[in-house]
Amino acid sequence: MIMFARLSATVLLALTAASACGNSNNNGSGSASLAVDSGTIFCDSQYKATPPQAIPWSAAMPAQSTDGAVKIQAASNPPMPQPGDQSQWTLTITQNGSPVPAGTAVKFQCLMTHPGYTHGCPLPITVTEMGGGVYMAKPVVFNMPGHWVIQVTVGQAQTQVQFPICVS
Repeated sequence: MIMFARLSATVLLALTAASACGNSNNNGSGSASLAVDSGTIFCDSQYKATPPQAIPWSAAMPAQSTDGAVKIQAASNPPMPQPGDQSQWTLTITQNGSPVPAGTAVKFQCLMTHPGYTHGCPLPITVTEMGGGVYMAKPVVFNMPGHWVIQVTVGQAQTQVQFPICVS
């Protein structure tokens, strides 16, 4: 009986987490057919929150480290990835106003946080140096709509720059 209760609790927890994960549209229905329209509404609320919870998609999304020394302009192809797209991101990275030196290590990670756990994109992301402070990260695959944080780690000091985004 105790084993059955533990198993039931585990199954209930997994189902609750799965429904929360798939219901990032905040409409409470859990319906996949509403994901795109409700996801757009959810993202609009993320952009308009005070303070904003996400950066609106643009051709060159800017972000910087907390000290302002490292700045990154990020562009995605496709420009507004949808769940399941295998996008590639071009990162133009400067430090103190100049392109980062050749050979600077760059790590790209995507994170979605749910109550009690965090997961990343489902495929490993490769970062390739293109030269002149430009890096290519691919494939970037968001496996669901909702609020994501792209975290770029730069150099030996492991300076972090975050892009809070919303995928609908």
